[in-house]
Amino acid sequence: MRPFTNDPTRALRERHDRASADASEAWDRLERTRSEYGDNPSSAQQRALATLQAEYDRCSAESAGAERELKAALARADGAAAGPATGARRVAPELHSYGRSDDLRAQMRAEGPGIGQIVRALATGDSRALGEYSVLTSGVSGAVPGYATLGIVEAAMQESVIFQAGARVIPMDAPSVRLARVTSVPNVQLRPEAEDRELADQAPTFTTEQMDAFSAFLFCTTSLESLEDCANLEEVLLRTFARQLSLSFDRYGLAGTGNDQPLGLAYLFPQDGASTVDPTAKAVYAALVEAIGRVRSRHHAPSSIIMDVPGWTALQMLVDKNDQPLQAPPAVASLPMLVSDYLPAEPAGTRDAIVGDLSHLLIGIRTNMQLEVSRLGEGFKKGMVEIRGYLRWSNLVDDPSAICVVRGLEGADLSDDESPADESPSS
Repeated sequence: MRPFTNDPTRALRERHDRASADASEAWDRLERTRSEYGDNPSSAQQRALATLQAEYDRCSAESAGAERELKAALARADGAAAGPATGARRVAPELHSYGRSDDLRAQMRAEGPGIGQIVRALATGDSRALGEYSVLTSGVSGAVPGYATLGIVEAAMQESVIFQAGARVIPMDAPSVRLARVTSVPNVQLRPEAEDRELADQAPTFTTEQMDAFSAFLFCTTSLESLEDCANLEEVLLRTFARQLSLSFDRYGLAGTGNDQPLGLAYLFPQDGASTVDPTAKAVYAALVEAIGRVRSRHHAPSSIIMDVPGWTALQMLVDKNDQPLQAPPAVASLPMLVSDYLPAEPAGTRDAIVGDLSHLLIGIRTNMQLEVSRLGEGFKKGMVEIRGYLRWSNLVDDPSAICVVRGLEGADLSDDESPADESPSS
């Protein structure tokens, strides 16, 4: 539970709890009275119902206002506590590409109704929970405002393995954009002062790569009853869509084949400029140290190691001759080791790993997260609500020399009783 260390915040929380309880009691009284009066209430009973309805509307509006004030206070408290640094919370700095700071995003979410409230209002037509706010969208029927969906993308980036490893975001101004990819860089030339001094032509070499936007869709259905009754609708919607979006980033960023989908890191080969390591007959730690050395030899500082679940599990279970956990060499232990289900397994049973500086993995965003709500079609007859989200994005590596792929860890020796020496060259 969030600690409340100052009186204003505690008072707002208490006010919010009281207002929520009053609104709940007012709703219960209204529903009981409706059930008691039946389908054909008398004139006096209709007036009584109108009075109860007005009381519920008042309590509901007060509860919504208290919730907005509490959210705003919590956002201010979080900003003050965080200060200029982000602290332990990992924040994807690429989100600033859109010109919105963390404080602004917090303010937008705190001041406006949440995504659960908006979806419920669009699906049921009951906009009372929105208070004085109007749902202004891009014109698409049932579209959720952009500020409400901003939290989905942010949460997805915080959870995504490739963003934890350092991937960056760039905006795409067109469905297909051209980006420069480095293929060679010039060497520094030292020449003494002389009349015949001449410098060799060593201009850096770039190739032009095309990055095409792909549409990623998220879709779910829920019942009208769930929308009206579930207290945790906001949390479930945000977590579900953010989780699926983060897995999409990882799936195609790591293992995209390049055929009608982005090309992932695991399918980079030496002809693309990347390094590879054949771990056959090597100790697994030796293979990883060699991969780190390959990246450093090309003047990059690796940011992380990414392994699949079986490979990571086998590595953590290694023991020495005394049945003690095998210690990783410093070159490996100094890097974050991340785990993903989406590294390819071809042929079946292989275990791959990716080592490199993933700041060279660019994620292009053409269309930010769009969320739409509909009760038309089959959902109308079944009393179901359809929720669809989509995002247009792609990825590209601007310097493949920063990446090394270790292929076929199933051939590496996982039974060594000693850690290999730290053989990684310095950068």
